[in-house]
Parts: sequence; C-alpha cells; structure tokens
Amino acid sequence: MRGSMFNNSHGAPTQAGEDGLNGFSEQEYDTASDDPHDRHKTGHKTGGVRPKPLGQDTMQEAFDASIRPKLDAIDKVRHHLTGIDIELPAIVVVGDQSSGKSSVLESLSGIGLPRGGNLVTRCPLELALRRGQKESALLSYTDPNDGSKEISNSIQLVDIPDAVNAATRHLAGDNSGLVPALISLKVTKPEAPDLTLIDLPGIVRNPIGDQPEDIEQQIRDLIHKHIEGESKVILCVLPATADFATQEAIKISRHVDPSGKRTVGVVTKVDLAEPGIKDRLEATGADHLRLQLGYVAVRSRTGQELKDGVSSLQARGKEAELFRTHSELKLVAQEYKGVPALSRKLVQIQAERIQSHLPELQKQVNNKLRAAEREMHKMQGVISTEAEAEKCLSGLLERMHRRVTGLVQAAPEVADHRDKELHIAPRVYAMLENYKSELWEAIGGRDFFGSNDCHDMLKEHSEEVRGATLANFVGDRVFNGIFAEQVYSNLKPSAKDLVQNLHKYMADVLWKLTESTFAAFPRLQTAIKALIQEKLDKLAQEATANAMNVVKSEKYVFTNNNGYMKLLNKMKTYVMRKQNGSGDTVTDFEDEDLANLDVLDVGSGNNEQVLVDLQLSLTAYTQVVVTNLCDSIPKLVRAQLVGKVVKSLSSIIRDGFNSESDVSLIDFMHDPQRVAAYKQLQDTVDNLKKAHATLRKL
Repeated sequence: MRGSMFNNSHGAPTQAGEDGLNGFSEQEYDTASDDPHDRHKTGHKTGGVRPKPLGQDTMQEAFDASIRPKLDAIDKVRHHLTGIDIELPAIVVVGDQSSGKSSVLESLSGIGLPRGGNLVTRCPLELALRRGQKESALLSYTDPNDGSKEISNSIQLVDIPDAVNAATRHLAGDNSGLVPALISLKVTKPEAPDLTLIDLPGIVRNPIGDQPEDIEQQIRDLIHKHIEGESKVILCVLPATADFATQEAIKISRHVDPSGKRTVGVVTKVDLAEPGIKDRLEATGADHLRLQLGYVAVRSRTGQELKDGVSSLQARGKEAELFRTHSELKLVAQEYKGVPALSRKLVQIQAERIQSHLPELQKQVNNKLRAAEREMHKMQGVISTEAEAEKCLSGLLERMHRRVTGLVQAAPEVADHRDKELHIAPRVYAMLENYKSELWEAIGGRDFFGSNDCHDMLKEHSEEVRGATLANFVGDRVFNGIFAEQVYSNLKPSAKDLVQNLHKYMADVLWKLTESTFAAFPRLQTAIKALIQEKLDKLAQEATANAMNVVKSEKYVFTNNNGYMKLLNKMKTYVMRKQNGSGDTVTDFEDEDLANLDVLDVGSGNNEQVLVDLQLSLTAYTQVVVTNLCDSIPKLVRAQLVGKVVKSLSSIIRDGFNSESDVSLIDFMHDPQRVAAYKQLQDTVDNLKKAHATLRKL
C-alpha cells in the first residue's frame, strides 16, 4: 500500500498522494463546503462538485481492500476494549486549551465540534472519519449505569456538537469534572479521509468555576494513559506564536516519547507567526526542536471568523492564499503545510501503525482473554439460589475429596511440587518413622539396656530387695521396678507428641486445600475451616485417649510374642561365648539387636550372673514393647487423623451446615461484591471475545 498511494519515508507526498487517496488537492480549496455550520445557514451545500482526480477510484479501491477493513476493525476493537488495559494503535490529539486543537479537528473532518470558553472536552472523543457515498453520523458510548449496555444514536451532522455535549453530560455530569469514559463518533462523508483520531481534553493550568482543584493533574494523567505505548502516535497541536519546546503538550509527549519518533507537530496560528517560522517547521537549525514525524503548519478559522460566519470552504481558501503569499511560508515544502498535507501524513502513519502493530494486538487480546477466562473459572460462577449453592458445594467437595485422597495415596496427578508439604503420604510416613526414634530416646536409647549404667541400676535395685527373697530370686521385683521407672513412665509423651504433630499437620494441609478449593467464597471458606478444625480437635482427643489406653496396657508385663525368647536366647548365647573368650562379634551373629551388648561388662560371680540374666531379659522385653508400640500407636493415630478425616470429609462439612438450621448455605456463598465483580469479569470476557472475533477476520 505504499509507493504511489502514501507519502515517502520522509513525509513528502507523492504525486498520487497529492491528488488521490484521502487527500485534498489544490482543487480542494475550490470545492463545495462540507461544514455543517454552512449547511445550517443555507440548508444545502454551497458551490459545485470537485472533479474526481485521475486514478482516485483505483487507489481508493486498493485502500478499501487492504487498510480500510483493518481500520474499521481497530475501531470496533477499541470500543470493545474500553476500560481494558490493552494497547491499541491510535492517533491521539494533545494540546493546550487555547492551542486551536478543535479547529484542527474541524478542518480535518469538515464537521462542527463543541466549542466554548471553558473546558469543553471532558471525555476522550474517538472521531472516526470514513469516506462513503452518503453522509451519516453515529454517536455511541457505554451507559455509565450499566457497563454492558451501549447507547447509540444516529444523528445529523449539523447536530453533532449538541449530541457530543449531551453525551458528555450523561457521562461526566453537569459540572466541569473529567471522566475516562470514551465517546465514539463515526462520521461518513464523500470527501472525508479514512482516519481515526482520539481527542483529549485541552491542557489547563488553573481550575475555573466548579472545576476540581486538581483538574490539571487529572488531564495530565488522562493524556499519559492514552499516549503511552509504541503503537500510539501523538498529534501535538502547537501555536506558532509560542516556543515549541516550552509547550506543555510537547513536554508531556517527550516524557513518553523522548526522541520524538512517534510525535507529529501540528502548528496552528501560522498567520500570526514571527519571522523564522520556516526554519522552525523544517527544524533545520541546531536549536530547533526536532520531531521524527515532522511538523505540518495549518491555518484554521479564528474565533472572530467563526463569529463572522466564515465557512470551512472559505477558511481553506484563506489557508491556500496564506501559503502562496507569505514571505516565508510560500518557501516551505508542501509536505510541511496545509490541511491536505496533514491529512495525507496522518493517513499514511495510521496505515503503517496498524500494519506493524496488528500481530501484537492480536496476541494481547488472546492473552487477556485466556487470563480472564481462568479468573472466571476460579470464581465458580455466581450463586443466587439455594439449589445453585448446593450444586456448587457438591462439586467443590468432590474436587477437594479427590485431591485429599490422591495426596494420601501419593497419586502423581495431584502432586504439587511448588508446595511439597501438601504431599500427605511421605510427610505422614516421616512422622510415624520419627515416633520410633523419639520413643527410644524417651526411654534412654537402644544402647542403654546393654550398658553398664543399666547394669548398675539393676544392681542398686537388687540391693534394696535383699532380705525379702533369696539372692537368686530377685528378678520379678527388680525387673518390674526398673521397667516401670525406665520404660513405662516414659511411653506417654512421645505418643502424645505424635498425635499433636499429626493433628497440626493435617489441619495445615486441609486449610490450604480449603483455601484453594473455595477461594471464590471467602465466607464459606472460613466456615469450612472452622468445621474441619472442630472435627480434627475431636479426633485428636480420641486418638490421644486411645493411644494412652494402648500405653497403659504395657504396664502389665506380659507377651505372647515368641520373638522375646528368641532374642533373649540369642543374647544369652552371645554373652556366654564372650565369657568363654570365643571372641565372637556382632558381625558373626549378623544381628544388630546384639550391638548394644558390646559395652556389657560381664561379671563372674553368681549375683552378677543373676543381674546379667535380668538385664538381658529387660533388654529383650523392652525391644518387644517398643516394636509393639511402634506398630500399634502410629496405625491408630493415622487411622484417626488421616483415615477418618479423608473418608468423611464431605460429611463433616455437610453435617456442619445442616446442623445450623437458622443459616442457609447461600448465606455463605452469595456475596453482592463478588456478584458485581463476576459480572464485570463476564463483561470483560464477552468484550474480549468480540474483539478476538473481529481480529480473527482480518
């Protein structure tokens, strides 16, 4: 689409561009007026019909086939994406309130726009100009009271100023405040350039009347929002009577576009310019402000000319006359002066921006749509009836139950490698394993019972029962006393610790799963946490009581485990061989149960032999007791705090809600703020889908 139809890379119009596509030839200054102000006075167009330049039909057809569909699509997408943070290609008009910004837009469009002494533009205005056989205007905006409703009205061109003012009042109220809501105005005319512009409020310094105190900052923030991003072209309107570099519009644009690579300067009031305007427009001097997209000088109707009824047709004639007769402006290259040159430049820039940024726009819309759909899925829909609440709860409970069951069974499909604490199977196994080491530690350690310390303890206790029985019959009393003191009295704490640790761990896991499963329902989440905590507390109490009963049963010294005698005989054989000096080691027996006997100092007297036999019996029996507890206690505790919870998780929660007769489930799941947030998200998804569908057609 470049070449004969657009300006060259330096902005100079080609011959075809001079007379053709969306441009104004020199004949334009002799054409019929398109200004609705003129029709308002006469009731019809004045003057004749401009002859159609050679080749214009062919170029327009080519433009319509390539760029026009994309331009129309961008306009549709912009409307759909109002309020959504996606960067769209746009030409944004920025300027001081008194810079002549409105006059430039009127000159480009050939329509009248709202005018006034104070801040008139209080909402961004999307002005979409389209070439068409019939004149038409469509004004639309989103209802401020219903984000899903669009207000759209077909209007006469002559009524555009009043219609825009009415829409502004509807959106921004009757005062002088600003709102970011977009007003869209699509104008179709036979001689209009295919161009879309975003007009923003003019920059003001001080509030006037009922304007907010921070009106200047509000305007700056609004401008920044619209001109940020590489796809945006900034159309800076600058009066020729001022130093370009000191203008607020330039300062704001330089903040986001320091090199000026996407800024166009439109210089107004050139009829009042001081000497040197040619050099400033062409930026030939070292001290001149350079913009990579250059400057274009225009002469629009002055305020007095508007009062005097000067038509846009007459204004164009005055502009042409100025550029022919002015001592400096007549020497300025054609691409730097006149509304026709400005129109051609903007059409070319617009086409290039759309072509280059369309793929990125499609990518942004796709990413935003996927993210919004994921967010909607997390919110689980809007609950408005008890039946919907029941159905939703059932689905969420089933999901949570599957997750917990999978984590208990170490199912790979539910593994969460970001938080391995959720992996119930290995974490619980580690706790049960740890119970064994803690139990041995509590009763003195595995080596204690074969140690000299244990032997001395037995000897001390045996001395305290002398005289009550024969020296070789001290076993029962001493054995029972030592077992009660050293073993039994230390069995309870480790069992209680196991219950407490597993209780805390399961509470942490179930709370995390509740938070992730019921994230969309904060009140329901809190209630479910309370129910789970209550049930876990009760089960922990039961587990503790049951574990203590098992421990208490060990107070009675008894076993049917034949492993006791096997181990005892094995140890006796080991001691006997050691006494005989056979030199056998633990390795010879290949049994770690004998490792703690290496420190045993075997005596030779009868009394010592009795104590050795007693010590070996205590060692073997303690091994049996510990083995029994390390099987029964972990199984019991796990069954209570893992098995029962997982099996009855759904009923725990349902029974909890059913017991509250005065509270319905929907009370926990219906949240007006959430409903509003969901509706807003749904609108966003709908609009993103529309934008996505529009872009897919390109």
